[in-house]
Amino acid sequence: MLTCQQCGMVLKDPAEFHPFAACLMFAGCKDGETVRSNLAFVVEHGGKDTLALVRDLNALVVKAQEALAAGMPPDADDHETITNLCGVLDGPEQREVQARANHALLKEEKP
Repeated sequence: MLTCQQCGMVLKDPAEFHPFAACLMFAGCKDGETVRSNLAFVVEHGGKDTLALVRDLNALVVKAQEALAAGMPPDADDHETITNLCGVLDGPEQREVQARANHALLKEEKP
């Protein structure tokens, strides 16, 4: 078992991407899978501008709404990405899309 000497997070292999930011996240949540998910999100979306992130988020919200309208639950990975994108965005675009995302996700939770 390989662990980070700084934070104690168990690493899947010696080549796993584990910057200092991962140590900070692990200190807060103590969940290696959450840290890996957040790092993957940053790597995937980090180079995009705000408008591109808003477009991505809008597309995921529409997809979730369509799934709900068809009586299906939204994809769990999409739900996590919506939450992560809402945390990255700031300003009026974020508030508008966050409201739409919250509305779609609240519908999901009703029986």
